[in-house]
This record gives sequence, structure tokens and C-alpha cells, in this order.
Amino acid sequence: MGEFDRLMRRLASHSTNWIALLALLTAPLAARAEDPVGSGHQLWKINTRHLSAYQPQVEELGQWTYSRFQDGQWTLSDAEDFDQGNEVPTCLIVHGSPASDEYVVGLTVDVFNHISEFLGPDKPIRIIVWSWPSDKMQASLIKDFRDQTIRSERQGFFLAHFLTDLRQSCPVMLVGYSMGSRTAVTGLHLIGGGQLPEIPKFEADHDGGKPIIGVLVAAAIDTNWLEVGQRYDKAVEQTSHFVVTVNNQDPILKRYPRLYGGKRSPQRAIGFLGIASQEKLASLKDRFTQIDITRIAGKSHDIRRITGSRVLLEEISQHTFDRLFGN
Repeated sequence: MGEFDRLMRRLASHSTNWIALLALLTAPLAARAEDPVGSGHQLWKINTRHLSAYQPQVEELGQWTYSRFQDGQWTLSDAEDFDQGNEVPTCLIVHGSPASDEYVVGLTVDVFNHISEFLGPDKPIRIIVWSWPSDKMQASLIKDFRDQTIRSERQGFFLAHFLTDLRQSCPVMLVGYSMGSRTAVTGLHLIGGGQLPEIPKFEADHDGGKPIIGVLVAAAIDTNWLEVGQRYDKAVEQTSHFVVTVNNQDPILKRYPRLYGGKRSPQRAIGFLGIASQEKLASLKDRFTQIDITRIAGKSHDIRRITGSRVLLEEISQHTFDRLFGN
């Protein structure tokens, strides 16, 4: 039994209010710091925590920093070194929140080891974690989560530009986890010509590029936001395939309505219930897949419950890694 599961059982045996539950469930879990599996795989971090969290500026484009995990440690690098691996199929993961940079890099090593071991040495992959300003900034947890909905969405401006450059040379799988799903779908939405308040108009330096595979894991966005006429309605059409995981026992997403003022709010998370109306995405029905992960993930919001399950990875791989490697 993992630390997360022990925590869940402890919570279940006590009367705990929802704020305390959220605080405990989002507290950093201990992550292993071991070397990546397989010499052909790469692990990178793109850090934007020093850039504008609320008002992204065009002048900041390209000012993110690069780090690489090698020999058991993270080392600062640069765009030139990063570009040396630009022909390798790439998986870009946008993490959730609240999360310090230290916690994110530790968790990412765990996820990387799961995936690289699953793929084996014959399918070298470059995995990137997008480390955005997701530290807790508000005293009230619910106020902080609401604040993070703003920060995560604004990050989509930087991500859209990074993705546009990246896809010129390699196929890309974009994974948005928890609150990071807002960053992921915002980036895709902007690439598709969509606009959002307080975000500068996206102007691409390139047209087209290699295909992007979109994946939302435990996604903290409204169930209808991918539909035509809704907030991120350009996102799905920018991908060659789009996957949404669903877990109706996720303890964090169960409390998603709190973001809107209370449990009676009608808004629900897409990672909890799935896409509200698949009929409204009928024109893209061959482009997206929903995968119910409840039976394995259960009462867990931890991405490692998914990447650590070979059964789930094999099911998800049919629509993601297999496509990324051209199978």
C-alpha cells in the first residue's frame, strides 16, 4: 500500500472537513530520486515560474529555462542542447497544483521511470515537464485553487508558442494533469485560432507541423468546455487524437464544484464525469477517446497511480504512445 492510500484510509476513518481533505491530498508525496531507465530516454524540464503568472507578455516568449535530468540530478541546460533531441518522439506533461518546483521534479522522475520502463529501450522517448508558477499563494485553500485556475490558463500562451516550435521537428504528446489540463487545452485552443480574456492574441511563427496527441488526466476543467461554442472549443481539432481519462471516485475532482461557490453548483470536472455531450463533438468523434480508469485509480488523484499501472498504460497506449511512435 502506498503513502497516498494510507492517507486515504486515515482520512476515511475520521470526520474531516473538505478543506482539510484538499490540503492533505494535495500535499507533496515523497518521490524517488533515481536514474531514468534506459539510456535512450531523455527527461527535461521547462521552467516558466519566473515569468508573468497573470499577465503573460510577448516579450517573455523564449525566456523559459531548460534543465535536464542526468546521472541522478537536474542540471541547467539551454535551448541548443535541448534541440539536439528534436527528432525524438516527445511527451510534454503539464503538472497540477499546488506544487513547488522541487515537488514537481521529484514526481516527474517517478512518472518518467514508469513510462520509460513500459516503453523499453527500443522506443526512446523525450519526456518534458512544464514547471509553471503553481506554488500556493493564498492563505485560503479554495481561494488559492481559484487563483490557480487563472495562473494555469494564462500559462497556455507560453505553451502554445513552445508547442508550435516543438512540433516542427518531432511528433508530440501533450498531457495535461489536474489543473495543468487548463494550460494544455488553452495552448491547443490558441493554436487553433481561439482567444481568451487577458491572454495576448497568439501569432504563430510556423504553420502546421508534426501531429499533436492530446491527453487529459484527472482534468480540472468543466465537462462541456471542449464542445463547440464553449471555452476551449478549438482544442480537440488541433490534435490527431484526444484522450480523456475519467474517474468518478477521484476525491479532489469530486469537490470541483467548490470552485464555483459550493457543492450545489452544477459545474463538474471532465476528469470526474467525462465529456458532457459527446454528440456535440460528433464531427470529431473519430478523434477522441474516453477511458474510464476508476477501477484502478479509485480514490486517488495521483498521476502515479495511472503511470504505475501496466494495465492502464497498455490501454492508454493504444491511443497515445502507439500513435506517437507511428504504430
